[in-house]
Amino acid sequence: MPYTINIPTATQFISQSQPLIQQNFNELQTWASVDHSPLASAAGLEGFHYRTTFVPQNPPLFPAVPTFPALYPGLYAANPVNVGAYPAQPQTGFNELFLQLNDALNRLIPVTAGVSRNPALTTRDSYFYTPSGIIVKWNILSYVGGAPGNGQFTDTAAPGNGNFTYIYSVDNSIPPFTLNAYPFLVSYSNGGPNSFIGANVGPTAPTPTSFTFQMRSITSVNVIPFFPPGGVGVVAFVSIGI
Repeated sequence: MPYTINIPTATQFISQSQPLIQQNFNELQTWASVDHSPLASAAGLEGFHYRTTFVPQNPPLFPAVPTFPALYPGLYAANPVNVGAYPAQPQTGFNELFLQLNDALNRLIPVTAGVSRNPALTTRDSYFYTPSGIIVKWNILSYVGGAPGNGQFTDTAAPGNGNFTYIYSVDNSIPPFTLNAYPFLVSYSNGGPNSFIGANVGPTAPTPTSFTFQMRSITSVNVIPFFPPGGVGVVAFVSIGI
């Protein structure tokens, strides 16, 4: 139903403007009812939202994503491909909810972007965003029979020395850490001979692209400060960064 602006005019008869004005009021009722409690709601709920629906910002319906004044927060839906290229935005292929933060940088955060994968089926990291712009990544790494069970999980020196490097997944659907990242490790084993009993970050400082870690194993006699071939274990990590 069309909405007619600039009525009534000075030269219109009431018989001309009355149906147009009535049509305008009907259009306003339709508009106000979208995502709102009806105007005739009981208990004084008129005007309250009961949900919020965001229109995808995809050409040609909307040729450009919305902009907001500096220091003003904003929220809208868009396909990341229409917002910015990777690595600025992960190219998820879906409309995501974007939050523009009210800080000096006017950072744009795709708060609904994220992927949770089955570590047994893929070597790609899982991730999600927080509304503040922090990125959280995680994965599970296995070491069986003296060879890493993950293609990004490699010895940094001679095999069996217990020092390893993990390189975060590089993929246009996975956002990279750009400033810093801090990994946390949880380790466990099958409890048999040569199984490791712990893992720690180091000996080098983590970077936005990778981190090193050390594993310690146990024999049937004593604890040894390396992870020998034949050991069996798993390290799960969670990394937090921006």
